Parts: sequence; structure tokens; C-alpha cells
Amino acid sequence: MSISTNKDFTIKVVDAKKIVPFMITTPDVSVPEKTEKVITLKSNKGKGVSFSIVNDTDKDKFTLSGTALTFEATDFKDGGE
Repeated sequence: MSISTNKDFTIKVVDAKKIVPFMITTPDVSVPEKTEKVITLKSNKGKGVSFSIVNDTDKDKFTLSGTALTFEATDFKDGGE
């Protein structure tokens, strides 16, 4: 039996030159228990966009390398989220 949970999250992207944020919302991401999930981030604003993770309570559950956003593997039996 597989246990899973859904969690909506919002990614805020800021153009450092213009400081005009735009949002990318991905509510349909599903990650099975004890697996990692990688999402490739893309921008409709063209080249020169960079991504970063800002301070948040869940910051330690994500890794960002270039445009690859990786979710930490979860274990619901151990109380992980």
C-alpha cells in the first residue's frame, strides 16, 4: 500500500534587474512516499532568469541546481511531510 499526500506550493520568481515578480504555481505535482521528485523550472521571460530558494519553513526539503528543483524523499510513517 502506498501512502501519499498532496501539497500545493507557489514559486515566486523575481527579475533582479526590474524587481517585478511573477508567479509560477504548480498545484498538480504528486510525489509518492520515499521517492524524490525533480521538476525542471522554466521561465516565459527569456534567457538570463535565475532561480533561488528563499527562507521558508520548508526550505530544507528542497534542493535547487540551475533549473532542477528536487523535493526531499518523504517518509509518512516517521512523521515526515
